[in-house]
Amino acid sequence: MTSETLETVSLDARIGAHLAQRFSPAKTAELTRSFAEDGFALLTGLVPDDLFQSLSAEVDELVSAARRIDIEIPATGNTPRAMSTVNRGSIHRGATLIPEIYRSPALKEFLGRIAGEEVIDCPWDDEQYVITRQHRAGDTHGWHWGDFPFTLIWLFDVPEHEAGGALQTVPHSHWNKQDPQVGKWLAATEPKTWTFRTGDIYLLRSDTTLHRTTPLTRDVTRTILNTCWGGLADLDREQSHETMSAMFGDDAGEA
Repeated sequence: MTSETLETVSLDARIGAHLAQRFSPAKTAELTRSFAEDGFALLTGLVPDDLFQSLSAEVDELVSAARRIDIEIPATGNTPRAMSTVNRGSIHRGATLIPEIYRSPALKEFLGRIAGEEVIDCPWDDEQYVITRQHRAGDTHGWHWGDFPFTLIWLFDVPEHEAGGALQTVPHSHWNKQDPQVGKWLAATEPKTWTFRTGDIYLLRSDTTLHRTTPLTRDVTRTILNTCWGGLADLDREQSHETMSAMFGDDAGEA
């Protein structure tokens, strides 16, 4: 495809054509099974390489003004959050590519095939896309669940495996915000551990998968873009968002 052609083809059309070429029906069926069984599907190569690189550059520029947090979250059993964050409001005002990729119908249709149900824009705008960077020894996103079901993680900086930052998951677990019982779930099921390389992308069933990133063992960098979608059931369900508000703040309170 020539540069002149690229300029006349919409981003959504490019993503749709790329997905059709990259993910065969057999591969898509395999990913659907993985997602149903483990609440996890590795989707590296989800967008063309040049789009991923442009996305990486946009994230790198935005994260330079991140807000540092070192807190514990009562709703997840006082598990820690130690990282730098950029909220959705800052991204929406300072980015062009991230919101456009998020809105892509082709991307949502493909994620829906993996999820086995229709994927919709997250009903709570502030959770649609956020950025986190871990860079100090001990930084972690402690054990938690998500308020919404479908979280797509784009990994732009990934430390060496022995430096921490791996994903651990307990699929088919459930969050009671009044009594989270994280220890009970961890005692009942051995967490799965997933390691990554820079450039990986994965989809997580975040509302029914207890998960965390393992603490960094030294000062290295782990940078991600977290994009989140809901399902039709979320349209009729009341949500509380104290976890995300504590981590990312309101749009009015920018760093």
